[in-house]
Amino acid sequence: QDRCSRKNKWLCEVSQSNPTKYVTLLGGLDPYFGTDWIIDQLKTGAAAGARGVKIISTWGQYYPTDPALEDVWKVVEDLNLVVLAHAGGLDGHVSVIKDTDYAMPVVWRPVLEKHPRIRILMAHLGYLQPLTGYGDETQRQRVEMARDFPNVYFDLSCGHEEGFDEDSIRMVRDVGVDRVLWASDWHTHRPLLTIQGIKRSLLDEDEKRAILGGNARKLIPA
Repeated sequence: QDRCSRKNKWLCEVSQSNPTKYVTLLGGLDPYFGTDWIIDQLKTGAAAGARGVKIISTWGQYYPTDPALEDVWKVVEDLNLVVLAHAGGLDGHVSVIKDTDYAMPVVWRPVLEKHPRIRILMAHLGYLQPLTGYGDETQRQRVEMARDFPNVYFDLSCGHEEGFDEDSIRMVRDVGVDRVLWASDWHTHRPLLTIQGIKRSLLDEDEKRAILGGNARKLIPA
């Protein structure tokens, strides 16, 4: 807890140093840390300028419906924090097997039905797309969630580094271009290739502008 608290404090200090460039997403949203500690981090972080939280439930192996998080989601909703959530099967692979599907899109349905004002940014639209193909179960669930919940968004981190082809365009348009954000993820990926792919793709210019910044400014306004 102490290490994560210090990290969250540092993240807030960094964003405060250049608020037009950086946005803090708090870490540690994991039942392992306990409800009271998580809520304290959310309130402290929001007071220091944090705009959201990051959740990787495949690492902690828990569902967003975990009882320890029920009061947490109410606070997230009340503080108007964005939730950036890893989306997909265990370790990013497509998986619908119980106890490996912690981050599949539809597991968020009960949370969003109870807390409809929460904005969820589901990460990794198109991750492993060359291997799993367009139209897999994860994509089907993304389309379902986008249809049923207006506050569900998607980012392109990890995916489309081999180019932004017709399948990529269909994946984006199926969930709605106005719901999709370019994102970088971590250092082992090559996000600039995704940017180049989007710019050279057959998306129209308005769609490109939305994905490459416009949608992010709407999701987390200055």
